[in-house]
Amino acid sequence: MIGHLKNAIKIFTIILAIYVASIPLAHAVSQPLVVVEVFSEDRVHLDIDDTTHVTRTLVIKNEIDKPIVPGVITLVLQKQSPEKIGPVAIPFTSVVKPLKVMNVSAKMGDSAEIRDVKVMETENSTIIQYGAWVPIEPKQTLTVILEYDSPDIVEKGLLFSTLQYPFTSSSIPVEKAVVETSIKNGRVTYSSEKPVTYGSTCVWEKSSLGMDSWGVALEYSMLPLPLLPISGGTLLWGLILLICLIWVVWTYTRPRKGA
Repeated sequence: MIGHLKNAIKIFTIILAIYVASIPLAHAVSQPLVVVEVFSEDRVHLDIDDTTHVTRTLVIKNEIDKPIVPGVITLVLQKQSPEKIGPVAIPFTSVVKPLKVMNVSAKMGDSAEIRDVKVMETENSTIIQYGAWVPIEPKQTLTVILEYDSPDIVEKGLLFSTLQYPFTSSSIPVEKAVVETSIKNGRVTYSSEKPVTYGSTCVWEKSSLGMDSWGVALEYSMLPLPLLPISGGTLLWGLILLICLIWVVWTYTRPRKGA
């Protein structure tokens, strides 16, 4: 009888210990995620010429009541394009490659140079890392600017050229993402998102992006065309195919002499 009682006490003690140990864990799980910093604005400006000059301006905001130091900022760049046989693109195919970059530099909003800038290339991406080692006081912001050139961003065509700039998912919430384009000798003829400003400079915005990904795909041309509801390249090829179809139908259905 005494042996059974001792066993029952041991089992009760083990169960009680497990329960008590689980309380801090359950309390920790129930705690909301504390956001230390946010990108109040992530703005990318694309100056498009023979190569594209990219200026990325990050405004980092301290969300807590203590000073913080942002540290290393990482940007991953990739180029997604169809596979090709020589100069001919294969439809419905896609390959991801590193984006070629050059003349990479970074600075603070007050133009102070950032010296610890690293560029690394993997099998399918280019990684740029640069440091922001300046304290940000509570509820204040810090502006960091990254610049680089790339011959890879634009897919050039005879009449229409295309490009896509993606915002990859971020571990730091983004309150507003902005894409701006200034095109030399051309104008935007189609975009996947409706621009908030359309003209010599086009602007697209996405508020409350959070940690999600987002991007703008656009097409531009030297032709004096308005902003079209579909891609001009698609429209052009559709028109060519329609003309070919009409010609084939007319060739085989026209009245023959002497028939």
